[in-house]
Amino acid sequence: MRKILLAATAALALGAGIQAASAAPTIVGTPSNATAGQIATDFSDAGILSGTWTLLSPISFFASNVTGGGTLDLRSSTYNDSFGWAPDGTDSPLHTIFGNASIAGATAAIAPGVNFDFYFHTDGSGCSILALGCDPAGTVFSDGSKAAGTTTQVDMAIYQDTQGDFAFLFDDGGPAGNTLRWDPVTCQWTWVPKDDNDYNDLFVTFVPTPTTKNVPEPVTLSLFGAGLAGIFASRRKRKSA
Repeated sequence: MRKILLAATAALALGAGIQAASAAPTIVGTPSNATAGQIATDFSDAGILSGTWTLLSPISFFASNVTGGGTLDLRSSTYNDSFGWAPDGTDSPLHTIFGNASIAGATAAIAPGVNFDFYFHTDGSGCSILALGCDPAGTVFSDGSKAAGTTTQVDMAIYQDTQGDFAFLFDDGGPAGNTLRWDPVTCQWTWVPKDDNDYNDLFVTFVPTPTTKNVPEPVTLSLFGAGLAGIFASRRKRKSA
């Protein structure tokens, strides 16, 4: 009997493990230089195992629809890259939120109070040693613009889920073309892309501050009602007189 119970427990644990392993978010849309499987893996590696996330066009964030801020979580950071915000339009100055010393799990709250863009800055750490001509640094903004001198391979992908939260995925890039890389398994040099086109170099989620409206408090409403009642009673008294 004990063996049967142990077997049943093991089967349940195995089933739960399979179910947990199969948990994955639904991804709608993929950057042109990436695959759906790669993006899904990037989400899973960042600990996002549920929800429907849709790829957005470049976007600026306005004080009117996010009340000027929200909470950010650094889900993954592969290289010494940084993430922050800058005023929309001028994209200057840059306000760093997660610097190159930040590690996954860091959180921050922001309240710019102005229209703003998020930005991603890479110091070139993701470039292969043999990727000749690799841009040593580059900055891309959430509105789709890039700082002067930034290689075209530095990319940002913006997703939004059905709850209104955002996810920012970054590829720190490299120049176009291929380069030779030593494969220690086969002991051979192989041609590989200088830009790996993955979006796991930095992964940040953003939960905007909920928009609130000025709703009269119960005490205010009761006083207002009492005032109206007084005016109405006064008018009736004058008419009866």
